[in-house]
Amino acid sequence: MRQFLVTLEYDGTAFAGWQKQPGLRTVQGELEKALQGIAGARVDVTGAGRTDRGVHATGQAATFSLDKWKSSTQILGNALSAKLPGDVAVTRVWEVPAGFSARREGVSRSYRYTFLLSPVRSPLLERYAYRVEKMPDYPAMRKVAALFRGTHDFTAFSRETDGTKWPCRTVSRSILSRFGRYIFLDVESRGFLRHMVRNMAAAVLGVGLGMFGLAEVRRALKGGGKRLPLAMLPPHGLVLTGVKYQGLGRIRKGGRRRPDRRVK
Repeated sequence: MRQFLVTLEYDGTAFAGWQKQPGLRTVQGELEKALQGIAGARVDVTGAGRTDRGVHATGQAATFSLDKWKSSTQILGNALSAKLPGDVAVTRVWEVPAGFSARREGVSRSYRYTFLLSPVRSPLLERYAYRVEKMPDYPAMRKVAALFRGTHDFTAFSRETDGTKWPCRTVSRSILSRFGRYIFLDVESRGFLRHMVRNMAAAVLGVGLGMFGLAEVRRALKGGGKRLPLAMLPPHGLVLTGVKYQGLGRIRKGGRRRPDRRVK
């Protein structure tokens, strides 16, 4: 039995999320269907993260085992991509030790939320970005992004029915950058609460548009569930950009690896 780790890129528009669900089209379901076509038997897949309906990925990761695969990892990747639909592809395959889990072994996950600054609609660009008609206060938005770094109670930034007993998360990276008409919010953490990044993006935009100030965001990060007066942003602006593993570094689009300095 051989264990494999694959990286995936997908357009989440037509998917009901990552996790397999009866009667719904999901990324996990399509990957398992492709693997069954190769192996001739059911193959269970474990994903590094469960992206929601409409969320995209350039660096999703997943693991699975194959009993009778004798060829190289490159041939496996080509075979999978040939059987997968056009809106999802395997970008790289690694052979990993038995028992290696894409979810359990992940050191951190990285997400990007993209804003498009445009007073008029752009049907193509808006497929992967949230359009902002009014020019926001970019310096104020950067200050909000910086507030998220460190360990905080993110109850106010999660789904109300999440039910988690551990609402505190440590965000190791939260930065805002701008390129042309785009503003990017990039965040990294070992784990996120449900809808956490989309609510963080909403807070960044809310301050940028003058709907509330930094003080309200600070209070929300102290816990207690006090929510900000702005709805969660839609999923199409969110992308899972990478997963980091001890010894493998950061797994990103195209299988490129950024060395993990903590590995000895």
